[in-house]
Amino acid sequence: MTQFLKLLATLLCVLIFPWFNSYSQIQFGGHPPSLSWNQINTQTVKIIYPDGEYEKANRIANLINYIHAHQLHTVGSNSKKIDIVLQANQVISNGYVSLSPFRSEFFATPFQNNQVLGSVDWLDGLAIHEYRHALQFSNSNRWVTKFFHITQGQGGWAGSMFLAIPDWYFEGDAVSSETVLSSGGRGRNASFFKEQRALLLNDIDYSYMKARNGSYKDLVPSHYPLGFAIINYGRNQFGPDVWKKVLKDAGSYRTIIYPFSGAMKIHTGMRAPGMYKASYSELKEQWNKELNELQLTNHQSLTPKQKIFTNNSFPQYIDESSIVYLSASYKKTGAIYQLTNGQTKKITDVGSSVSPFLSSTNSILSWSEYERDPRWGLRNFTKIITYDLNTREKRVIARKTKFFSPEASPDGSKIVAARYTEELESNIVILNINDGSIEQVLPNPEDHTISYPSWSFDNGAIIYLGKKNSQLAIFKFNLSNDQISQLSPWTTHTIGKIAVGKDRVVYSASYTGIDNIFSIDLDGSQTITQLTSSRIGAYQPDISPEGTRIVFSEFTEMGSVLSSLEIEKSMQKIIAPIAPSHMERFNINLAEYEEDILDKIPDTKFEAKPYKGFLKGTKLHDWGISGGTSEVYARIGFTNILNDFNANLISGFNQNEDAFRYGVSAQYARYFPVINASAFNTDRNTVVLSKSDSTYFLDSFTQNKVSTGISIPLVWERGNYSTGLTITGNLAAYHLGSRFSLENSSEQLTSLELNLVSYNIRRRAYQNVQPRLGPYLLMYYSKSLSDIEAERFNAQMGLYIPGIGLNHGILIEGEYQKEDLSNTYQYSDVFNFARGYAYPYNDEVFRFSINYQLPLLYPDWGFFNFTYFKRVRLNMFYDIAKHNLFLTDFEERSRSFGGELILDNVMLNVLPISFVLRQSYLLDSTSGDSNTNFDFFIRIAL
Repeated sequence: MTQFLKLLATLLCVLIFPWFNSYSQIQFGGHPPSLSWNQINTQTVKIIYPDGEYEKANRIANLINYIHAHQLHTVGSNSKKIDIVLQANQVISNGYVSLSPFRSEFFATPFQNNQVLGSVDWLDGLAIHEYRHALQFSNSNRWVTKFFHITQGQGGWAGSMFLAIPDWYFEGDAVSSETVLSSGGRGRNASFFKEQRALLLNDIDYSYMKARNGSYKDLVPSHYPLGFAIINYGRNQFGPDVWKKVLKDAGSYRTIIYPFSGAMKIHTGMRAPGMYKASYSELKEQWNKELNELQLTNHQSLTPKQKIFTNNSFPQYIDESSIVYLSASYKKTGAIYQLTNGQTKKITDVGSSVSPFLSSTNSILSWSEYERDPRWGLRNFTKIITYDLNTREKRVIARKTKFFSPEASPDGSKIVAARYTEELESNIVILNINDGSIEQVLPNPEDHTISYPSWSFDNGAIIYLGKKNSQLAIFKFNLSNDQISQLSPWTTHTIGKIAVGKDRVVYSASYTGIDNIFSIDLDGSQTITQLTSSRIGAYQPDISPEGTRIVFSEFTEMGSVLSSLEIEKSMQKIIAPIAPSHMERFNINLAEYEEDILDKIPDTKFEAKPYKGFLKGTKLHDWGISGGTSEVYARIGFTNILNDFNANLISGFNQNEDAFRYGVSAQYARYFPVINASAFNTDRNTVVLSKSDSTYFLDSFTQNKVSTGISIPLVWERGNYSTGLTITGNLAAYHLGSRFSLENSSEQLTSLELNLVSYNIRRRAYQNVQPRLGPYLLMYYSKSLSDIEAERFNAQMGLYIPGIGLNHGILIEGEYQKEDLSNTYQYSDVFNFARGYAYPYNDEVFRFSINYQLPLLYPDWGFFNFTYFKRVRLNMFYDIAKHNLFLTDFEERSRSFGGELILDNVMLNVLPISFVLRQSYLLDSTSGDSNTNFDFFIRIAL
């Protein structure tokens, strides 16, 4: 039986692992060719970085080398040298480690909001977190996982690893690492726990399956806080090295069914669901005890209780009786609303943003949105937008910037913003509000990382949040004499958005272990006064024009609501913060070898060398058998570290044509057009119409094809819309082997092949089943340039429009294809015929479809951790198709209607799969044929 289970696991991994390979892919060819790259190469890591970033790259190399030498106790001693690409052209704050190939990328621009990741310097925290992933991956690579690595390459390694080990372990353990190796980290960040706190203090206890797989209707904390809670509980109960043992056995598949949970049972006596319940029970008991001892302030609620999860954030006073704020929900994308005397009205939509923010000065609203280089997707920007409440004019005043947190001056003539340069320098800029030009760059002599600059009431100073050496403080820059004064003491607590009143600054901070609103005076006394005592957490305060009230965003189990408080009735408690590393409430137990390492990192100056070359960093990373719906194939894959070159050797079997193919394909995307080249030998089986007697026959032949061409992939991000245009042109040379239709002679065919893909799609909210609005167009044209007759044209068009409900959607589609069956050569067919009908012979075919899709229910239910049902959707459709046969002057119509019941599932707690049950009713079925058709198929939605 054990051997059978191992064989079953092996087959399952072979079928599933290709999807994990695609899961970790990043954009291909996203770096502009103007970038010059350098490298630092040590025994542990290679850092590839752009010109001018040596110091930051050198710090990362030293930090990772130090971890490798001193901090492997809790993960295992296995390691594999990793390549890290340091990205300086990003406004996105992120990082990842991927397999296929084994590499990492660090997006070097830090978050504006320090309450997201804590006080640790961005690149230090990123290096600790991401290198932990590299060590996790290396130490999972044992026995069964190692077998798939050997037989399938890094794609097999990824597939078997992610099938065995839950995502909550990877992220929870990495968060634990950043916490125990620093003075901060998310494990000591109050904001990190706010979702769990909101649920548990409201007696909401989800099953393990729901906690792991999420929900479309309820707030479910991500795998980061879920994982940390379980990891920290396991460390405290069973020792800090327990997870090293669990990881080793899970990667080995010591237990075949749910290897990670089985390994937990071996080493702790508890499976994953049991430890999840135990860890959450401990948190609930602790937080309820803490709540009973708190003296809560009485806040006035400004927004009603929410039925749909909604975040209302960044409230800003317009006057004493009116505020504006950002709001986004599971059903609606973000927009600005105005609340006046209890009445709410929508002001304007806001587009996607890497750092949500809203400020208001007098009648001028300002914020930033995301935009990207159309061709080079790894070079992206922000744009600054203003909105005048009096004139209702919305303007973009600055594009292609790295400006954040803009705020208009009290006199309405300027904008202040935080800026990060391509050299990763942080400073404050003052812009002309009319054209966005930079009027002044404020000195930053201490090299602080700057967030949330704000004007003083008299226009004479800028108040801002600065970070250095993993600590935060609030500063005042006097514009008249360029003097900088420190308003608050340095702290490892997190500090969020600040708001400036006439004589004080109010802000959210974690001084008490729960995020609350605090105040400091502008006189520099550095006295901290607590204003709120919130049940869950209070954020993003603003102070009224008269300075008598504050408004803020308060977190609940249904999202963030707006609350206000009179300052005179606030807590008014002077506090002396205790560092979070000394607060027992976080329950972080350090081993004797664990400590804050950030001030112990050496400053060894590694040698820097240029990193360049046509195929520089190209690695063999994948091999083995993969499969799709129409083809099973063996593949050997190569990719370079900068991800602008890849090549694949492929041998496959096409199930539609019952034929084999083999060959090689390659892409190079270093320059503006992406260059494609391929060479394949393919067995073909196609249906051909005989011109002599108008009969159909199966034509079997061998096809050798060599092609080369270019494609230009362009994407624009504009507000709520994503627009894409990809143009591809290939020139292909075919050698067609002995064919019945050519009377056993071989022929040469040269073909021009043109493709166009275009779309302009509005982004959708979390629950929306499809985009709310926008068209798309796909066109394919292929034509023989030689004597052999061959030509095909296909066009597919679609339009998304809103349905009756916010989560409903209508999709109208049209498709046309023309390819004469009498042509000597037939191209591969890509047409989608009317649902329910078999594909008919045709020279010309047209289809019109209308679909209406809506969610039916959100079960949030599963069984045995095998499958979990998140959502059930219904798509009702009507199709009409007409096809023609030219030689026989035959025309036929095919109409169908019906429904598709779509079950959005998560299989094995890791693989998103939709089961589709389609019932078609055929209105034009011929005599003797069934007038109904039932289909069942699976979509994998990675």
